[in-house]
Amino acid sequence: MWLRVFCLFFLTITQFSWAQDKSDVDISDSYFSATYPMATSAAGYFSLTNNGTQRISLTTILVDEKVADKAGFHQTVMDEGMISMRPMKQLDINAGETIQFQPGGNHIMLTGLKRQLAVGDSITVTFKFAETNDVMQAFKVKARDNGKSGHHNHSD
Repeated sequence: MWLRVFCLFFLTITQFSWAQDKSDVDISDSYFSATYPMATSAAGYFSLTNNGTQRISLTTILVDEKVADKAGFHQTVMDEGMISMRPMKQLDINAGETIQFQPGGNHIMLTGLKRQLAVGDSITVTFKFAETNDVMQAFKVKARDNGKSGHHNHSD
């Protein structure tokens, strides 16, 4: 009897402590812009905050292969009067820092889309970090801003 009570108590405490374990990474305001039916790429935006005490490095972004062939993070740069997108191999986030991925700046790029991203869809993105556990985040699909942000559309 005591063994059963102890085991039940231990399992309850263990479950509670696991539920309290919060990631040092906070991802918010996450969304993809809706795409046209024949689009081959899509852009995604979010805010990423490092709530930890050490710098962390974002190394990879993944999506389900049923959504796109590849996901990566890109940087928008101005070079000799031309705006271009450059893939980033790694992104370092200092302790306490928040980095915005927004139209006209850093963004997620999905390439080889397998289907249209329609308003209201939800796409799960996995963020891989060198120093901490993976973080999965649901991205809602929102209506396109039709160029008001100044962001070049990869799907046109």
